[in-house]
Amino acid sequence: MKALLIIDFQNDFLDGGALEVKGSLKLIHLINDLMEKFPLVLASKDWHPKGHCSFASSHSKKALWPDHCIQHSSGANFPSSLNEKKINKIFYKGSLINEDSYSAFYIGEKGVSTGLNEYLKEHDVKELYLAGVALEYCVLATALDAVKLRYKVTVIDDAVASISMDQKERIFKKLNSFEAVIAKSFEIR
Repeated sequence: MKALLIIDFQNDFLDGGALEVKGSLKLIHLINDLMEKFPLVLASKDWHPKGHCSFASSHSKKALWPDHCIQHSSGANFPSSLNEKKINKIFYKGSLINEDSYSAFYIGEKGVSTGLNEYLKEHDVKELYLAGVALEYCVLATALDAVKLRYKVTVIDDAVASISMDQKERIFKKLNSFEAVIAKSFEIR
């Protein structure tokens, strides 16, 4: 079976959000259309407690992220125009105050599972298609972990948004070197 995994498509990561990925709002209709092509649609959410270790407000370092995707906040929600009814299950990551995670497979950096791998196995998923944000971080980390876990991985080129567009080709080359496939949405049947 194949499944679509929508990664962190939350208000705080979309245009105008606390940690925006410019141009991401343009993906909503495409992602809604893609959901119709899959028997199983899953999503991940960044799900941080207040005072999370990745927040600049929790430290004096400027290199950390602004507060984002705080549990139960509007910024942690999906945009209202995303067809959330089509999502079969949501997996939460980054929910431990002292650990962060980019991969949808793990709650924190020490490898505690979100339950995604177990759910995919339970539903006999062999092919995982990825859409969402941000390509350099959460999409990349999820794709690499999925390959390590022996899924056939396809990143949908026009259904992912990147913080830095000039990095997109470099990241796609890296994904290809790990045997992930890059495809356009019209190629997905």
